[in-house]
Amino acid sequence: MNEVISNTAEWGEYETGSTDISAETKAAMKRALKVIEDGSFTDKWIAEFKNNRPNLLARHAALADYSVEKIGKEIRVLFERG
Repeated sequence: MNEVISNTAEWGEYETGSTDISAETKAAMKRALKVIEDGSFTDKWIAEFKNNRPNLLARHAALADYSVEKIGKEIRVLFERG
C-alpha cells in the first residue's frame, strides 16, 4: 500500500501509527464492512447510478468549492505546462 500512496500519507502513517484508530473508528469500519457484505452498498450504488448519480455529482460540486481543490487545480495546470 505504501508504494502507491503519497510520501506525505506514508510519513503520516509512520508518525501516527495506529493511534488514530479509536474504538469509535473501528465500530464505523465494522458498520461499513457490514453494508458491503450484506449487499446494501451495491444496491444503493446501482440505484444511484441508474438515477444519473445525483448524490455523487452533488458531492463532486461541493468538494470543488474547497480552497484546497481550487489551489490544487491551479498547481496541476503549472505541472502540465512543464
